Amino acid sequence: MTTILRIIKKNYFLIFILALFIFKSTFINLLANINTLITKQDNYPNAEINILKEENSALKDELKKLSNLDIYANYGYSLTRLSYRSMYNDHEIHIQGGDDLKYKENNAVINSEGLVGIISNVMPHESKVQLLSGVPNLSVKINDTYGTLSAYEEGFLIIRNISNYSKIDLNDEVYTSTLGAIKEKIFIGTVYKIEESDIEKKIYVKSKVDFHNLNYLYVVGE
Repeated sequence: MTTILRIIKKNYFLIFILALFIFKSTFINLLANINTLITKQDNYPNAEINILKEENSALKDELKKLSNLDIYANYGYSLTRLSYRSMYNDHEIHIQGGDDLKYKENNAVINSEGLVGIISNVMPHESKVQLLSGVPNLSVKINDTYGTLSAYEEGFLIIRNISNYSKIDLNDEVYTSTLGAIKEKIFIGTVYKIEESDIEKKIYVKSKVDFHNLNYLYVVGE
């Protein structure tokens, strides 16, 4: 045994080289794994930071749009976000926040383009929203005239119960009214087309909201 130890001591460098050559692939894989682990650890924080930067940038853009609009009444706005869409109702979405944020039924939900919908059900941490395209019988106001938003046809909101004697022109702006369950003076859209029958006008309103592309939203408070 002593002789073997002497041989190893004298030739330990050659033995190391030989072992390195024999187990070369193992050493290479070990070094590669260490490098991969270090790289991943370095990249994970960077990836998270980049995602946060993108979300922050998108949020700033939305807030900038909202702050630049003068079409809203002076209410408080609570920022929220789309949670998911209903699988069974094209006119219904769910948003983040509910009882925990003191949301209430009939709170208006908007984005920078106008009224998106109305909260129809509040849960502990989530709320159900009926999109404007599916809200029946919403009281609205055009100039000094009151009407009822009652349908959604081929991309247009339809307003009825307006007399032929009421003066309404194309591009007039449409808002929620004082007669409704939700806050007044919330922008809905503009008059796109007017049809007259014997007793009333049928008003086609174009909303700027893309109901198929919703992300950041705001719940209208006090």
